[in-house]
Amino acid sequence: MRSKLFSAILLVLVGSMMVGYEQVFADAYLDSLVNLATQARAQIKIQLDRMNSVSAEVKELYAKGDAETDLLVAAANQNNTSEAKQRFMSAMKIFRQISQTFSEPAPAQKAVPAADTSMMTATTQQVSEATYRNNLVRTEKYIDTLRTTVIRNSLTVDFAKADELIQNAKSSLAAGNFAEVDRMLGELKAEQNRIQREIKEQTIQQSNARVKAFVNEYIAQIDAILLQAKELGLSDVDIAKLTKIKEELVSTRDASQLIIKIKHYSVNISISDYKSQKIQSEIAKLEGRLMGLERSIDGSVKTKFDAARQLLTQIKNQTASEDTLEKLALIDSAVREIESYVQSKSRENKAEIQPVPEQKETKNPRLEEIMRLEERLVQLESKVDSSMKPKLDTAKALLNKIKSQTASGDPSFTRTAKALEMLIGDMEDSLKHSEEKAKPAEERAANLKRSSEKKE
Repeated sequence: MRSKLFSAILLVLVGSMMVGYEQVFADAYLDSLVNLATQARAQIKIQLDRMNSVSAEVKELYAKGDAETDLLVAAANQNNTSEAKQRFMSAMKIFRQISQTFSEPAPAQKAVPAADTSMMTATTQQVSEATYRNNLVRTEKYIDTLRTTVIRNSLTVDFAKADELIQNAKSSLAAGNFAEVDRMLGELKAEQNRIQREIKEQTIQQSNARVKAFVNEYIAQIDAILLQAKELGLSDVDIAKLTKIKEELVSTRDASQLIIKIKHYSVNISISDYKSQKIQSEIAKLEGRLMGLERSIDGSVKTKFDAARQLLTQIKNQTASEDTLEKLALIDSAVREIESYVQSKSRENKAEIQPVPEQKETKNPRLEEIMRLEERLVQLESKVDSSMKPKLDTAKALLNKIKSQTASGDPSFTRTAKALEMLIGDMEDSLKHSEEKAKPAEERAANLKRSSEKKE
């Protein structure tokens, strides 16, 4: 029974790592944003590579779109939905601007009469000033956007040079020194690219650090389970599986590979799940033993009996803590002493002392049936899904009913116990069918063959 119980407990391992680590894995929504942005970036790059010449403005736009896409990927890896959405919208807006330039006709050059040369010079100067001013404003806004990203993600990036270049460019623009403005805009572009690279590198480092920190915690949980393997009732096969998972995670250095491995395992390691199942099983056993002793209790052990039952009720109604198993061990020790006393008194009252196996004298068929059904129900509880929850609740109600019928001597006990037996059997068959469907076809065929051979 013990090995079956903990084999069932092991199924808790096959859970959802995504729930335990939402900060690391981007959900389907974030994945779709990343896919759309990276595809748009790739298409724009193909179009630009095919063009004979690309304006400086378009090149600058593409650099910004490329950087926004990288920041989107980093935000998705951190599961930062709001940041990822903002980066996605910014990147797609930039790529849309670039794509619109592909369909714009080249501006036709109008011939200017020689007499209008002075007017043309003044107009050209005005256009140049407006162009430089717009470029400078756009660059400053983008630098501020990068600064916000740095602050929000607690990064360390130096903006001193960029700020100085912006101020100097503004002064040169006001003085009409367009050549100096042009030079400074070139330096600003290089500084902007440096800032983008640093943001990208630090964001990736942060993401990798989070992944590795989670994996280290994951490994620590495996270690904690392995240290208590005997107490938790793990089999050699279960121990070998956990050891193999730990070794693979320890030997993997690449953060992206760690994510892939944990997604592949889809394991939710939690020592509390193991302890919870063990606690429920021990509570069921102790309840059955106390029920069997109740009618044989006299004044000599009544205080000890009441204290044991009260402590068991407290444990059952409270959330499990670190010392719950220790408390159950104390109750078990007290129950053993009471059982020993009851057996001793029973032998004294007999004319002839006969060796009686431990606990046999104090049990009756109804109590044994209750204990057997309760243990099966405990094993099922960890494996049922939401579709079977109503059946499980009904089974628990029936279990409480047969306990009451036993205490009152109700003759309907047998009928109620049969109904509970059928309900538990139905749930066990459903779970077995689900597990069989999940097995590979080859393994199912082998099982069918073995079953046929046994029948023959």
